[in-house]
Amino acid sequence: MSQIDRLLPAKIKTPDGKIYDFSYEDLNSSFEKNTSKYRLSDQNGSLIQDFGLAESSYPILIYFIGEDCDVTANDFEESAKIKGVTILSHPIKGDLNVIIEKADRQDSVKTALNQI
Repeated sequence: MSQIDRLLPAKIKTPDGKIYDFSYEDLNSSFEKNTSKYRLSDQNGSLIQDFGLAESSYPILIYFIGEDCDVTANDFEESAKIKGVTILSHPIKGDLNVIIEKADRQDSVKTALNQI
C-alpha cells in the first residue's frame, strides 16, 4: 500500500455540527514542548526539564471547489466563527479535536474560478 492509498478523506466538522468536505494540497503539522532551560554558571551546558506537550498545530490550506463553492465557503466561514471545538479529519493524522485560531479567505474569481 502506498502513501497515497493511506490518505484519509478530508473533512471538518464545525462546532454547530455541520460537516464540510474539502480539497487540499501539501500538509503541515508542528508541535511545541513545554520545557524549562536552566544555565548554571559553574557547569557547561544546560539543564532542560521536559513537562510534556505544550501544543500542536495543523495549519491546512483547504479548498472548496465547484459551482457553489462560494456558498459553501460562506457557510463554513460563519460556522468556523462559532465558539467551540472543531473536529478536523486530517488526511494523515486522522480525527483531531482542534480550535480554529485564524482563517484567511481568498476568492480568486479571475484566476481560479469555482475554487475558494
